Amino acid sequence: RTPTDQKRVEIRSTVRASLSAVASMIVSWNPADTYLRIRRSDLLSSLKHYWKYDSSTLASGVDALLVYLSVDDDRKTATGPDDLRKLSDETVALRKRSGV
Repeated sequence: RTPTDQKRVEIRSTVRASLSAVASMIVSWNPADTYLRIRRSDLLSSLKHYWKYDSSTLASGVDALLVYLSVDDDRKTATGPDDLRKLSDETVALRKRSGV
């Protein structure tokens, strides 16, 4: 191997370790706020490109997205009796974004 190839191998292994750490942090993050759940859903959906090469966090990530598909509304936005039957806009957005 040439020194350039050795450097590429070192960089590649460093990048893989960093990506693995980021993926683990995204999957383990469990926000309570609906807006942060939407952000997490976006981050999880971007991991689909990473999961092609390393599927170690795939099952947990897919499970989180499936949970978000059936998430209950926190009803902070409900104002009247008719609103009790509707989902808030935030919950609808979360469900849509989780259905990657």
